Amino acid sequence: MCPDASELDQYAAADVDVSDGDLVLIVGAGTVSEFEDRTTKEVRRRLVIPIKCVEGQVKDLSLNTTSRKAIIVAYGKSSEGWVDKQLAISVVTKDMFGQLKRVIYATPVK
Repeated sequence: MCPDASELDQYAAADVDVSDGDLVLIVGAGTVSEFEDRTTKEVRRRLVIPIKCVEGQVKDLSLNTTSRKAIIVAYGKSSEGWVDKQLAISVVTKDMFGQLKRVIYATPVK
């Protein structure tokens, strides 16, 4: 049996772990993660939640502001209340500081 190389990655990757149109399940409340912005060098914070992908693997999804706000409107401010809720995944190509990147958006499923 050949190993699945994507198992080595902690974070969900566009077009590898999640694809446009996928439905995923939130399996934990997540954590706030700090990272350094590559361009401005300022420290930023993001909510990272564990999701169960279509193929059954659990990966972390770092929520962008658009996704986080949509989930808050649908499911409430406390991410503990998001557990066992579904998200629809959209993957789009965006120009991010002069580079084209595949970006994951998560939309609540009601």
